[in-house]
Amino acid sequence: MSSRTTASIQYRRARTKSTPQCRAEKYGTRCSELVHPDGGPQFCSDHAEQYRASYKRYKVASEFAEAFREGVVIWEDKGKITELGNLAEVRDAIDLTETYIEHAEEELRGRELHTMIFFAYDPPDAGHVKRTTHVERQISSAYRILDRLRDRLLDLTPPEPRVRKSRKQRRRQKEKALSGISCCAVSFDFGYVEEDEESPLESGMDEEELLADLRTEREADEMLRWYAERGYREEDERGDDEGEEDSMGPFVSFLVASLLRLGLADRI
Repeated sequence: MSSRTTASIQYRRARTKSTPQCRAEKYGTRCSELVHPDGGPQFCSDHAEQYRASYKRYKVASEFAEAFREGVVIWEDKGKITELGNLAEVRDAIDLTETYIEHAEEELRGRELHTMIFFAYDPPDAGHVKRTTHVERQISSAYRILDRLRDRLLDLTPPEPRVRKSRKQRRRQKEKALSGISCCAVSFDFGYVEEDEESPLESGMDEEELLADLRTEREADEMLRWYAERGYREEDERGDDEGEEDSMGPFVSFLVASLLRLGLADRI
């Protein structure tokens, strides 16, 4: 191996070692793509696009959840649930609560996945973590409301008419019940769950959570803009090189033809 080849290999190894690696998680390991060392994005171009798409996905879900939240939080007041006097009102409240939970869970999954992929090797934004915890607590509160609404639905649902059984059927049912009786005492302790003084549903995004989302959006835009501008520059450079080759093409062809015509093929 020549000294020039050895030096070239050593240079490439040193350059690779000094070039930062994309800081995204990919299939359980760190992305192997290299990123620009001089002030470029911390993610490769593919993960920069995924970063933006991931943010947009959970942000849209968050906006839908916030839109439905105010219609759900009113049912934190148990008295208002008991005021629901017909099945249609209860079903509407249940549908609204289930819709809120659907969007809130989509936001929660999106934020958790975003953290796993893009903050696997760096601490996540504190506001992003706070929002994730906030949404998780909101979902728990919404499920408690949903249980109460379903209980109210059962309270308002008329009982099904009893089917009159024959004397023989009643006797068999009684014998079966008596044969299955066993003398035992069972104690159930479900514990006492103390509800929060202020429901997480009563508060929307606070300033810290909102600023975290704005920082994420700005970072995503800056990364894509950086790669777009870099791509344009590389295309311009390739275009200039191709233009130079094309402009020299006719001259080279003319020179070769002239040398052949003069019997000077050995000069080619």
